[in-house]
Amino acid sequence: MTEGEYKPMKVLLFLKKILDTILACGAIISLICMVCAVIVQVFARFFLPQAPSWTEEVSRIFFIYATAFASGLALERNIFVSLGLLDSYCKGRRLYLLKLLVSLISTVFAIIVAYVSWEFVEIGEMQTAPTLRFLTMDYIFFSITIMMGMIGFYGLLEVIYMIRACCRKEENA
Repeated sequence: MTEGEYKPMKVLLFLKKILDTILACGAIISLICMVCAVIVQVFARFFLPQAPSWTEEVSRIFFIYATAFASGLALERNIFVSLGLLDSYCKGRRLYLLKLLVSLISTVFAIIVAYVSWEFVEIGEMQTAPTLRFLTMDYIFFSITIMMGMIGFYGLLEVIYMIRACCRKEENA
């Protein structure tokens, strides 16, 4: 292979590093904000006559966004919970094909859901959050698009890596 054939992959890996950083920062910031909202709620319950009603909803929103930001990173680092039952029955090439098939199905599903979720974002423009009247629901529904888009992106990268690894093994054989 020539050096020019690797250029698209280098660009993709550079973009992935930037995306990794953005997602990690988003997850950390969301978790910190969620913890702050919970601290306000706990403090208010113990020391104020009435706890603010918005803290529960704010902490839930930040939890949803922390999950959305971290989902792609979890897939990339292979730290999602998986069922190893089929792995014990498959060995060698069958196991590789099973993992490739699961990755392909998951990626296609995530991309479809990310695409369809945009309709919910548009619907959310007309709705407001129950206790946060100034916040339209499109911001909350957008977390689905982020989550499934990132799972689709990192799933696609995994499929590319698996296919490239298989091609390299066949070239070396």
